[in-house]
Amino acid sequence: MLYIIYSLSILIINFLYSPHYFLLVFYTLKEKIKYYSFNTSRLVLNFFWLGELVNSCRPNIKFLATKTHLIRELPQSCEMMFKAMDSGLIFCPAKKGTKHDGCFYDPIIGKITETVQFKLKEEGSGFGSSELSDWVRQYRNLNRLDVGFQSPEDFERHKGLISNVHKLSNFEGSQLVVTFKDYSLYKSECTCRSDIKDILEMQASFNRIVEGVNNNMIDSSGEIISKSMFF
Repeated sequence: MLYIIYSLSILIINFLYSPHYFLLVFYTLKEKIKYYSFNTSRLVLNFFWLGELVNSCRPNIKFLATKTHLIRELPQSCEMMFKAMDSGLIFCPAKKGTKHDGCFYDPIIGKITETVQFKLKEEGSGFGSSELSDWVRQYRNLNRLDVGFQSPEDFERHKGLISNVHKLSNFEGSQLVVTFKDYSLYKSECTCRSDIKDILEMQASFNRIVEGVNNNMIDSSGEIISKSMFF
């Protein structure tokens, strides 16, 4: 109690000393909260139908996020499921608390073949080489960084930049592959792939494998800790 009173006293003294500064900080904080709340709501609205479809699967798909802002990962997770199944692999979404978003597992040889991280840009938001270069450095231990866009216009505007940064990072010795895609078709059930429900139901059947990969083969940083595991 005494600590709270002391802290409040310090705040009041500082406010009286410089009220303009505190008002500026308060206004900035209010605008940031407003911006975050607006964009989070917009993301949830954009992919609400997809979240409902995922939640309707029985059993529930292991480690696939459908709550609040985490719903933003659904289009990219679904796309990785498509890619995995087309190649005879299984996409394993990462469990909560990890620093990567998933990996590809080959059930024939019992090995993880690729690790992946998602980044989805909000429609109309700024994007530059500095931000992308930071991501490349941050996820250099992974195999793939997938940058998604919510509009075709944003995708067309930034795809040249991503290609150039990817080529430069490879020239510097990075093994990280940077992919990019327009995910605007995932905003509506009418424009999304017609077989998406079948893909999700198939993914649900892999729950035991997905859990085994996450618990036994890969750590929270995306580092492979077991080279071979059969389930």
